[in-house]
Amino acid sequence: MRRFFFFIVATFVVGCQDASGPTDTVGSLPSFAIGDATFGGNVDFFWLPPNVPNPNGDPQFQEGEFDPNFEPIARVCFGEAPRNDATECGPSGELREFLFRRVPTADAVSVKPGADNYIANWSTNGVVFDDGRETIDYHILVVLEDELLGFADVDIVPSPRARRFAADEAFVVVSNRTVPIKSASRRI
Repeated sequence: MRRFFFFIVATFVVGCQDASGPTDTVGSLPSFAIGDATFGGNVDFFWLPPNVPNPNGDPQFQEGEFDPNFEPIARVCFGEAPRNDATECGPSGELREFLFRRVPTADAVSVKPGADNYIANWSTNGVVFDDGRETIDYHILVVLEDELLGFADVDIVPSPRARRFAADEAFVVVSNRTVPIKSASRRI
């Protein structure tokens, strides 16, 4: 019995020692990410619920440090995510841009009265899953002047059941819903 157990363990160890790395180069999955203070990004920017957990437990997040005087822009990009602190959408293009407005409107980034956050509401109505995909990838950028404050990958799924196909490090949203893009930035 001991010999059989040793054989099983040795087979497992030898089988797990392939150091050549992955061989599948076709159809690799995209790299999903969220960029804010909680996720290792800009220490003065925080994504807020309902898309991420509340940052109240984060040592960098301090209540009352929200600065309502910024005028950020939120860009929703389709497809491939721009990287390297890009403030514009990547080659797939921009789907929607929310400019800052002092008075809340349906198509703008605004400060919610009485709340310490910026908010823009993005409607995902009309997202079509016509090629059999389980998710559709988007990317949100929040920009202040020429500086990237934060970014987040977004997986749009066709139904609540399809959430299991979504990436771990992305906002997951069911299609035909309104996504609150909520964030806070403190005085810089």
